[in-house]
Amino acid sequence: MIFSDHTLPLQKIGSLRRLPSRDIRQSAISVGMECLDRDVFNFDRCYEQLGAIGVKWARVQTGWCKCETRKGEYDFAWLDHIVDRLLAVGVQPWFNLGFGNKLYMPDVYTDAAVGFVPLYYPEGLVAWKKFVSAVAKHFHGRVRRWEIWNEPEGKNFWQPSNPDPREYARLIRETAPLIRAEISDAEIGSCLAGMVNLHYFPGFVATGIASELDFHCFHNYNILPELNLHCAVQAQRRSFAAHGGSHLKLAMGEGGYASYFPAGHWMGTHVMASEKNQAKWLLRRIVADLGEDLMMTSFFQMADMMEKPYSMGDVTRKDPARHGLLNGLSYTPKMSYYAMASAAALFDDETLHTDLYAQPDTTASIPRGTPVSRLFDLALSVVTFTRKGFPIYAYHIPEDVQCDFPGYRNFQLHFLPGEAGRPICNPVLIDMLAGTVYAVTNTASVASGIHCCQGLPIVDYPLLLTDRDAISDRIDDK
Repeated sequence: MIFSDHTLPLQKIGSLRRLPSRDIRQSAISVGMECLDRDVFNFDRCYEQLGAIGVKWARVQTGWCKCETRKGEYDFAWLDHIVDRLLAVGVQPWFNLGFGNKLYMPDVYTDAAVGFVPLYYPEGLVAWKKFVSAVAKHFHGRVRRWEIWNEPEGKNFWQPSNPDPREYARLIRETAPLIRAEISDAEIGSCLAGMVNLHYFPGFVATGIASELDFHCFHNYNILPELNLHCAVQAQRRSFAAHGGSHLKLAMGEGGYASYFPAGHWMGTHVMASEKNQAKWLLRRIVADLGEDLMMTSFFQMADMMEKPYSMGDVTRKDPARHGLLNGLSYTPKMSYYAMASAAALFDDETLHTDLYAQPDTTASIPRGTPVSRLFDLALSVVTFTRKGFPIYAYHIPEDVQCDFPGYRNFQLHFLPGEAGRPICNPVLIDMLAGTVYAVTNTASVASGIHCCQGLPIVDYPLLLTDRDAISDRIDDK
């Protein structure tokens, strides 16, 4: 590990303080509690651990099939249990509303009726509307953010008909007013599996559905979390704005990287098991999403799905990828759990994405005249934020985490002193993966203050450069 190199101009001064969710006022960071309608992991072994690491949001699926097991009778006790315990530990649930119900759909694949759409069952549509009104009324005052359906452009989640953006818009129009009738300040959202699916997204936006929505979620499971993100986010914003949706906010509603992939997994990974890779990916996901000013970024998911086989619309997986922050057998934390704690401690509502000048420089580590590709220089990523008036520079090389990039030394970062309002006088470097804070001892200054930090390491996940005073309340001294 590069941080074991004692020649680096770094002096360890402490560790990041992990804060419980109750002690963080607000943030955009969410963790998925999906699939509890199918009992694939044990919620009671998870929620206190989630509340211990500062996450402020949790995505929960409402499970119509589990709430209405007799026609016209609703039992929300299981969902109350989840919602109330999350709220008690300082985590705000947000709902993904779905799926079908076998009472009204005789051809469903499993009891959970995953992906079966009520539009295609006359009695089912009437029952769906009654359920929506009932669940909205029941959770009034506890849940404001409601996302309608999940990944409708995928056949697994749009049955028994073929996916059709006009039909998804129709489902939203049938559903959204019922939620608002019970919760006047509800936030209503849509959800698509991809960032910009050219066969679906344009048709969906063209329906004018933005008038019914407050936010739109996209999902992203790219091996490189930054890949095409900026252009896709900008395209979504332009598209919605052109169809009456300039008010609409965007969120990364579900995205993850597993610590274990089964053979033949659709992502095509070649390193099949690595907690470290998952943790690095998580940190890159959060920094990239917050750098795009997304309303929320939600990591899939809290625990591995290992209590029961994972059922979808027309397939059941007995050995699914293990995406959890917690091990699904022991419910012990993985590296990603601690990485999430680091990110949550730093990226609360005091840390704001802010465009700042930052010039990365690799010439000290890869001198000019060295006969190597310079694509490395072009690929360098720096995302900038402010906190308490100080700049934060999040920098990394966005290499595939499977390559186990060892890191480079002698990286330099140049910046404008005082551009954020308060200059860096006591520079520190934060390693969110290890939760370690270092003082930076090699700097260059001009009359207006420090303008360059030298001899830094650069790795394949974001390191944060800022002033000690920006994070003084987040450091436990060594």
